[in-house]
Amino acid sequence: MKNIFLTLIAIFVFTACSSDDDNDNNSSEVESQILGKWLFENPTLNPSHNNSFTFTTEGNVTYSYWDGGQGDNYDSETGTYSFNGDIMTMIFPEGVSLTFVQKVVYINDNVVEFQSTGVSGENAYEGDYFKDGAGSYETPDDGRRIVSFDTGNILNSAFGSSCYGLSSIDENINVKLTFLSDGVEVRSESYSALPDYQIHEVEELAGDVISVKLELLDFNPSILDKDIIIYDIGVSIENGVGAMITSENLGELFYCTESRYEVVYTYNNTNDTSSIEEQTHSF
Repeated sequence: MKNIFLTLIAIFVFTACSSDDDNDNNSSEVESQILGKWLFENPTLNPSHNNSFTFTTEGNVTYSYWDGGQGDNYDSETGTYSFNGDIMTMIFPEGVSLTFVQKVVYINDNVVEFQSTGVSGENAYEGDYFKDGAGSYETPDDGRRIVSFDTGNILNSAFGSSCYGLSSIDENINVKLTFLSDGVEVRSESYSALPDYQIHEVEELAGDVISVKLELLDFNPSILDKDIIIYDIGVSIENGVGAMITSENLGELFYCTESRYEVVYTYNNTNDTSSIEEQTHSF
C-alpha cells in the first residue's frame, strides 16, 4: 500500500512538472520571438510615419511615437514587459502609469498580433505589428486549398412560374455535390429533403486543378415533371493560411421549360484561372 501511495505521488509530481515545463517552454518561445523592434504599420506600404515597440532581453519595452511635428522626429517612453504563457503585460510608469495586457499571437515569423484577453479590466494594445527589417510580411502559400460551397434555398418554383405545381410540396428534392482534384472524385454528398433546405460544405483539396459540381438528380430530359429551383449557388477558395483566393457566384439551377440542371466550377492553381461549365436543356 505504501509503495502504491509513493508511486501515485511520483506520477503526480512528474505530471505537474511536465505541465510546468510545457508552460515555461511556451512562454519562453513566445517571449524570445518578441525580441527586437516591431513597427505599427507594414513598411512595404510606405507609411508617412511609423511608430514602434522595441523589446529587449532585459525585460524593457520602448514605445517610439511620432511627435506630430513637421519633420520625422519621434519621442519615446520606456517601460517593462513580462509574460505568463502567451499573455504579455506591458507597464509604462512615466507620467500617468499605463498597463496593457494582451494575448500575443504570431501570424508568421514577421507579423505578430496583440489581442484582447477577454478579461474584464485588462486593456490590450490591440493591433498587428511588423518586424523591422524583414524581407517579407506575407505568409507563404502552403499549397492547400479550402473550398467552401453554399447555396441559398432549394425550393419548388414560385407561383406564377410556367412550371408551378408540377412537383408536390411533400416530395423530396434530390441533389448531389461532388468535390474533385485533378479530375478524381475526392468526396460526394447526396441530399434528399423536402423543399426549403440549403447546402453548406467545406472541403480541403490539393492538386493542380480543383473542381466542385452540383447537379439536380431528379432531372429527366425525356419529360417535364418537376418544378425545382436552387438559388444563390456560390463557391469560395482560400489557401491553407486563410487568405481568400477567389469567390464566385455560380447562379442558379432550375428544372422547368428552360432547365439548367448541372454546374461545375473549376479552378486551376497553376495559372490562377477559373471556369464555369453548365448543362442546360429546353423542353
